[in-house]
Amino acid sequence: MSFSFLKKVVVQGCPRLRYLFTFSVAKKLVNLKEILVEQCESLKEIVAKEEDEDENEMIFMKLEYLTLISLDKFESFYTGSSTLSFPSLRRVWVEKCFSTKIFRRRDKVPPKFRVAIDEIRYKGDTKSLITQQFEEEAS
Repeated sequence: MSFSFLKKVVVQGCPRLRYLFTFSVAKKLVNLKEILVEQCESLKEIVAKEEDEDENEMIFMKLEYLTLISLDKFESFYTGSSTLSFPSLRRVWVEKCFSTKIFRRRDKVPPKFRVAIDEIRYKGDTKSLITQQFEEEAS
């Protein structure tokens, strides 16, 4: 099955889902522009690491929009060893994901894009904001 034409993924109300894609499937998402995940209580990550990962970098060339809402156990977009790159990322919207560290410091995101966390909008250099845990919002 080919996922190369997939442009948008919307997942809502899947309480047992732990991840959206394996690493090998995610590499084939070359046209993916948008991810929206809502009310998936067990979701820990978007891309699950695999034992036989052979790449040092995975590029989400066209991903522009990432929306994460009410994900109680969400930890990170990806927790494996490869570096992720998001050259087209324009907006990240996070709501009720209190322990979220969306990206890791080594992941490559544009220096400026729109970020909203629990409806608070941030401007400027947002990379440092989305690579740290949002402890202030959780309290």
